[in-house]
Amino acid sequence: MKKKPESNTSVPVETHVETGTTEDLSKGKITLVLTTKVFPHDLKLVVSGFFLLNVNDYPKEQVLQALVTNGTAIMYPYLRSMISVLTGLGTENALILPTINTNNLLKEEKN
Repeated sequence: MKKKPESNTSVPVETHVETGTTEDLSKGKITLVLTTKVFPHDLKLVVSGFFLLNVNDYPKEQVLQALVTNGTAIMYPYLRSMISVLTGLGTENALILPTINTNNLLKEEKN
């Protein structure tokens, strides 16, 4: 029986979130940029999502915060899936990114 290699629980990953909106705040865009170098992979993946925003019922700052927090939470699983599929195609071990809590992650970025 072939022994599975031990997984590396500490994957060096750099993630960056970019946002943008139309002038009237009716539409928003979230772009997640992920960069990692884990042998034999050297990846930079950019994923964007477009959202319709409801600004009539909420203050502008609350809408922008929801775009960042919820947009990131919606987009990140797709990014994780793409990474694991892409890295699993050519090697024995797919790179599987951990799940994240976007509320905690964005609070840490502010500090």
